[in-house]
Amino acid sequence: MQNPSYEIGSAVAGTCEWLRRHEKYTTWAACDRGLLWIKGKPGSGKSTLLKYALDSYGGRNSDLVLAFFFHGRGDELQRTLFGLFRSLLHQILRRAPHALSDLVNTFEKRCKDFGKPGEKWQWHEEELRRVFESSLLNVLETYPVWLFVDALDECGEDNAVKLVDMFKSLLKSIPSQSIGIRQFRICFSCRHYPVLDLEREGAGSAKIEAAVYSIPRDLDELYRQLIRSMEPASLKLIQWICFATRPLSTDELRWAMVIEADCPHRSLQACQSEEEYVSDNVRMKRQVQTLSRGLAEVTHAQDVQFIHQSVKDFFVEKGLSALDGSVTSTEVAIRAHFRFSRICIRYLAMEEIGRSTSYNDSDFPFLRYAVTSWVACAGCRSLTASPCEALESSQRESGRRGEPSSLWQAERTPPLVSLCPHYWLSAAHEFWWEADRSPAARAGSSTIRELCLSTWSSC
Repeated sequence: MQNPSYEIGSAVAGTCEWLRRHEKYTTWAACDRGLLWIKGKPGSGKSTLLKYALDSYGGRNSDLVLAFFFHGRGDELQRTLFGLFRSLLHQILRRAPHALSDLVNTFEKRCKDFGKPGEKWQWHEEELRRVFESSLLNVLETYPVWLFVDALDECGEDNAVKLVDMFKSLLKSIPSQSIGIRQFRICFSCRHYPVLDLEREGAGSAKIEAAVYSIPRDLDELYRQLIRSMEPASLKLIQWICFATRPLSTDELRWAMVIEADCPHRSLQACQSEEEYVSDNVRMKRQVQTLSRGLAEVTHAQDVQFIHQSVKDFFVEKGLSALDGSVTSTEVAIRAHFRFSRICIRYLAMEEIGRSTSYNDSDFPFLRYAVTSWVACAGCRSLTASPCEALESSQRESGRRGEPSSLWQAERTPPLVSLCPHYWLSAAHEFWWEADRSPAARAGSSTIRELCLSTWSSC
């Protein structure tokens, strides 16, 4: 569960050595309790500098060095406080298991009482935070602790403020020069974060707002130039990378790109005949780079992401709305989520899925995402339409294409229901099971709206 820095390149020889001579750095490294900030513009080398500092202490067996690298384009564990605490506790457990004896006992008891973790029970962020805080004093009785947290801004503004406040409180709660308590030092790296800086200084909202508008716009202008005259396929790709509920793989993205809510095809085979369909990952990688103007990439794990967090921030906050001056950034997100929900539903309605008795990722690469994400997409908090309306909208589209409305109720909805337990949507499945046995269902009056409403409220 360690959070490695494998994506951060090592510093060129001689480029970071000045850090060891910097007054603030030497003061921090020599104190008993200290917090060091590494700040700078996007792409200026903050992560490389922090990694250089981390590597300087990583080989000391006498010290405990903890590290976490937030990754805003990564999965949930890479960009949340839950992932941070989980990783830090794992690192402590490997080096100082005695400090987490209570956690180990709790884990063993829950496994015995409830069953397999991740399936029968879950850890929670607040619980892991308390365990981390309580275990730190035990650790400091044995080891000096160096804690490095990179890209703090990529966990979100609220979480960044919460995390800084928590670690400041921790530093204050551990008295300096206590007998038997070792040194504790923290190093954060983040972009210039006006709201975070000024909030820590107690500034008012007017000053914070003024600071936000004064952020350098060099990269913004570069991104604007790259997206001018962007074609529809490029816009669709950018929206998927920005607003998908998780990063999509190349296998998933090829289907997300070729299917639309008003897709005329009823089978996946027919979709594959479309000119836009890309059959292999080599071509898919080239298409991602071409359509994104070089702003997106395919990772070693074959996930598609932006080359830098600042790219996503630009598109979400201003870039996409700039392409259509008639809508705000919030409206862009709402429309994208609703569009995605209908694409997911359209994929679920394909003939091959309705006929299949097994649902392997290799046979249906987009299926897992479609089943687990269509409700979340349709249920965007700011969205006025509900998941039911997204489903019914797709049903109406089918009617306009000449597909009988009974097709969705008799042939399309059951496959969607049967997929629920396969992808752990047990609440939705249980509802449909009960609804199928109810008098209303037996009388044929159970509608898609009723089914969908209960699914949304249960999942």
